[in-house]
Amino acid sequence: MRKAAGLTLQLLGKFRVCSDGDPPTAIAISARKSCALLAYVALHPERSVSRSQLATLLWADRPDRLARNSLRQCLVSLRADLAPVAPDLLRLEGDTVELRLPAMAVDATALAALAGSTELSELVRAADLYRGAFLADFELGVETFDEWVRAERSRLEAIGARVYEACAEGFDRLGQGARALESAERLVALDPLREDWQRLALRLSARYRGREAALARAGAFTALLKRELDVAPSSPTLALIDDIRRSTPAAPVVVSRPIAPAAHGDAVADLAPPPVVGRAPRRRPPILAALPIAAVLVLGLSGWWLAARDRAPAVQLAAGLQPARPAQALPAPVHGYVSLLVLPFASNEKSGAEPAVADRLTGNLIDELSHAPAIRVISAQTSSLYRGKTVDVAAVGAELGVRYVVEGQVDVQHDRMQITVALIDSYSRLQVWSDRSEHAWADRLSAEDEVPRGLARALDIQAVGAESRRLAHEPGEPGVEGLLARGWNAIQRNAAAYRGTAASTIGEAKGDFEEALRRDPSSQTALIGLAAANVVSIAGLSAAEREASLAQAEDLLRRAIARNHESGGAFYWLGLVQRTRGQLDEALRSFAMATKLSPSFAVAYAQAGYIEGLTGRPDEGLAHIRYAIRLNPQDPTVGLAYMFAGQIELERGRFDAAIDWLSRAIEFVPHNARAYASLAAACALTGDMTGAARWVGEVKKLVPEGSDRIAAMSVDPYMSGSKADAARFAEGWRKALGSS
Repeated sequence: MRKAAGLTLQLLGKFRVCSDGDPPTAIAISARKSCALLAYVALHPERSVSRSQLATLLWADRPDRLARNSLRQCLVSLRADLAPVAPDLLRLEGDTVELRLPAMAVDATALAALAGSTELSELVRAADLYRGAFLADFELGVETFDEWVRAERSRLEAIGARVYEACAEGFDRLGQGARALESAERLVALDPLREDWQRLALRLSARYRGREAALARAGAFTALLKRELDVAPSSPTLALIDDIRRSTPAAPVVVSRPIAPAAHGDAVADLAPPPVVGRAPRRRPPILAALPIAAVLVLGLSGWWLAARDRAPAVQLAAGLQPARPAQALPAPVHGYVSLLVLPFASNEKSGAEPAVADRLTGNLIDELSHAPAIRVISAQTSSLYRGKTVDVAAVGAELGVRYVVEGQVDVQHDRMQITVALIDSYSRLQVWSDRSEHAWADRLSAEDEVPRGLARALDIQAVGAESRRLAHEPGEPGVEGLLARGWNAIQRNAAAYRGTAASTIGEAKGDFEEALRRDPSSQTALIGLAAANVVSIAGLSAAEREASLAQAEDLLRRAIARNHESGGAFYWLGLVQRTRGQLDEALRSFAMATKLSPSFAVAYAQAGYIEGLTGRPDEGLAHIRYAIRLNPQDPTVGLAYMFAGQIELERGRFDAAIDWLSRAIEFVPHNARAYASLAAACALTGDMTGAARWVGEVKKLVPEGSDRIAAMSVDPYMSGSKADAARFAEGWRKALGSS
């Protein structure tokens, strides 16, 4: 929506009036009937309504004289609310109340105008505007007004549906599967029981995600129809499902999934950063020496769970096959070494939670986990067999051959959706981890995409950590899976050293990965694990030794990618190798592939954002970093994301913002010398020499090798291959050293 100078009136979703600015400022409207009046006049074709019409609309239960008096008081209140920002927005002449446009931009009006376009770019803008139902949850209790709201809500929802459908078909024609699927999902969310919309989603799912994913979706829709309407799918839907079932299994088209849904509501900056994209090589300004050796280790080690998965087609139940209880353990997908089942999320319908929301959260979470490198997740079709049943996790674990089970519940309290999730060890029945989050019920469509992505990341971390600890303490010689788990656990312990725990055990990790490769030369996970160990072991090496270790890591990663080009973990570690060598364009392309293949890969977004931020695009870079933080605020890599943001702000001269980011970073990476050095530099550049001296002191505690290495931090070429970068950091660091 092109906003005119003045105000923006948001009627789609929750009612909101904002003044234009950066950032926009919400304007409080003191009375609900003032909001109702503003909405009605704004959508009236002439933007002008008679007083008698407004009095009848809003005070139909009162005599005419009292209704007009109430209208006068309402107009006085509304003009007082708007006076500080738009005193002339309302024009009162004779018997009419007029809204002066374009002093105010209205999202519902812009949606209707854009929806008639044949240009896909304008249709996408329209789709972004439809952030929820018209005046969601807005009821006056005045029948005349509420009838008008219901009619407008229906009209605008129909427009939104046409826009979503047109976007899905437009992106499909362009071969942009991820965006076509996203549009189809938003369309289906408007009415999950609409079979024509479900058929569109099924066709796109089969084309871009593969036959098994489409059949799983078909099974879920069939169950939904049975549960909600007690009917079977119509003949056209059954024919489509049959066509999909008979189709030749093929690898789904690899598509770049969107980083986040289009920006909605109050979280515009954090919710929808631009996609990470690789670009053709071009000349770049020099980049900050991103981290000294210690920081590289933290980032590499924090990504310990990102070993590549040996992806192969999942063994899943075809749609319609519904045994009451599996007679024997069903094989899980063959990639990964931690087996996991997501039970259908429960919905507390008494609280107002909709079963369809819980179903979509379950399905989206399973889809996200299917991209997690070390996870073998049971298919959505098999999971759906347990919907609405009392489940013994130990029995289910034995039946399906899974170690861990995920349970979830959705509740609604005071217009807030509460999602509770627990990870349970099926053998011991003990809860390994739990999480609870809240979201505005009106924003549930966005939450249905965003929440599973963050949960998938958290479950990947927690399940792999639990399995690594368990296997590490089992007696006897470990098998290949035990070696892999122990190797990644050793890297995890090294990452924990930056929080004050044990010393490096990377040598042990190398040994475990080498032994796993000896026993199973085809293991892609072992190839990437050994490459990761080489990347994170370069601290303290000479330049020649460092390059030899990086060369070996790159060779291992190229071999892994040649075996399976859909490994997000392989591309992530390749990106680290390339960034370490200063090959920034190549690194960006690798991180883009990592996020494309593993959409919940928070650290890859942060890495790409860091490079973008320090090569001339700070706003884009910070958007990626904010999204990485938003994706999972408890992610072990979140401290590095804070540090990246602080270093970007430092280089662009926003020292107060840099200090804020860096102060949060050291809470998560308290043993990272570069975080303290960056803080010292930022303080020095603001003239706070006392603060600068304090942080230099912390650096000296962490870098005991002597003043030569401390002084050299400002020109360390380790990360970018250039000694001429990070001018502001170098200037501030020299000043900070002088203060100590």
